[in-house]
Amino acid sequence: MFYAGKLIHRATVWPLEPGGVFGAAYGEPQHIDCRWEDRQERKTDRSGSEFVSRALVMVNVDIPLGSRMAFGEYESAPDVEGVESYEVRAKETIPSVFGDIVERIVWL
Repeated sequence: MFYAGKLIHRATVWPLEPGGVFGAAYGEPQHIDCRWEDRQERKTDRSGSEFVSRALVMVNVDIPLGSRMAFGEYESAPDVEGVESYEVRAKETIPSVFGDIVERIVWL
């Protein structure tokens, strides 16, 4: 990973769980190293709709689209009052020329 030493922040990820009967269901919170930049960029989500991102986050793990993320470490659910979490709406996985190093970026 080209930016391994630059993952200076911590974030909480609630991975999207498949098969939520009554809407989205999220897994247990996971704390990860990241580089969080509050940055507005025009992106396209998986359905082809344009949106303006709230943040660009460089991560060292694969995060499923539809998951929730928050800056900082939390133990509660992503929809609890006081937890400002955002949906992962777009992502890129960029392998190096040799395929041994991967950059992962998500947009919230």
